[in-house]
Amino acid sequence: KQQELDSYNAEQAQKNIERVQAEIRHKFTKAAIPKRYLNRTFANYNAASQQQQLALNVARHYAAHFEERLENGGGLIMQGKPGTGKTHLACAIANQVLTSGSSARFTTVMQLVRAVRATWKRDSEQSEDQVLQAIIDYDLLIIDEIGVQYETESEKLILFDVLNGRYENVKPTILLTNLVGQELNACIGERNVDRIQEGGGTTISFTWDSYRANVYQDFSLKSESCADLAANKVGAA
Repeated sequence: KQQELDSYNAEQAQKNIERVQAEIRHKFTKAAIPKRYLNRTFANYNAASQQQQLALNVARHYAAHFEERLENGGGLIMQGKPGTGKTHLACAIANQVLTSGSSARFTTVMQLVRAVRATWKRDSEQSEDQVLQAIIDYDLLIIDEIGVQYETESEKLILFDVLNGRYENVKPTILLTNLVGQELNACIGERNVDRIQEGGGTTISFTWDSYRANVYQDFSLKSESCADLAANKVGAA
């Protein structure tokens, strides 16, 4: 009987591990981090210059103190040249935030716009408010390709609704953009730029040349996904 009880307890413990692992993987799936960046961490970010090391330090500090960001709403603006590691560091933050148990979501501006516009169709199963609220509710939101949109009035209104909703609910947001200075202010509005940086937020400038052509040679970027690493820790604990 004791052997049967031990066997039953072991089976239940294994089921519980598998349930928690499934929940972790589901949270990463909902985050919609691009497959290429699911294994991006601070450890495999190549900081070859002092400026890159500064960007890494700011991103790492942001992730390490994310609980404070949730209290104060401070976000990040990562701006500068393409191919300089903005998405890597943003996704490294998201991967750490998810591993720590908070929720996160990665999207581009146009994906966000299309999701809202899809609710305007007569056969839509969701309302515009429902889609906006779902985006607003994530603990961390990363919006990529700021400035790539057409900047129509409807796009500006959708982006404003998201950023304003998250600001009012003290939810931190990270913006990724090639725009700098007045270009960014003109695109999303000076008020939104200020709000992102309120509550301990800041701007990181990526001023070095693109190193995207060398990424394929970096074998550290071919490591296990952060979702699998986080899930497997449950079984190993």
